[in-house]
This record gives sequence, C-alpha cells and structure tokens, in this order.
Amino acid sequence: MTKDARFPLDRTLAELEQILPEKEFFRSHRTVLVRLDKIEAIEVVSKGVFALQMNHPDHLCVPLARDRAKELRARIPTLG
Repeated sequence: MTKDARFPLDRTLAELEQILPEKEFFRSHRTVLVRLDKIEAIEVVSKGVFALQMNHPDHLCVPLARDRAKELRARIPTLG
C-alpha cells in the first residue's frame, strides 16, 4: 500500500524482504513489511501486544510482533 494506492504483487513477503533494502524496510510481523521512515510511534495495545502508528493518510496502525519490538527499538531508538 502506498499513500495513494494499493498494488497487487505476485511475491511473498519473504521474497520482498530479500529484495528491499534492509536499512529502509522492517518486518514488523509475519504479515507486515513497513518502511522505517513511515513509522511514527510504537503503541502498547495491551500487556505484551504492540502496534505501529504509521505516517499515512488513513492513519494506519499495523501489528508489531513482541519478538520484533526489541529489534525495532534498537534500530530506531527515538521510538522508545
């Protein structure tokens, strides 16, 4: 999904993860690959459950796997 549209792809997220630059993209959950520069905040949904607030016109909130939160915080310390 982009700011303006959705584009169907004939690739798995694992394939995209291999192709896209690691310094720009992050696998936040088994179902989600996000651009690091579009993450606005990490939200605590409940104990041990996190979500990412994205900089997107639809104010998207996507899942962040518990085991991925620590790595994301290491990559972007300002997120908390």
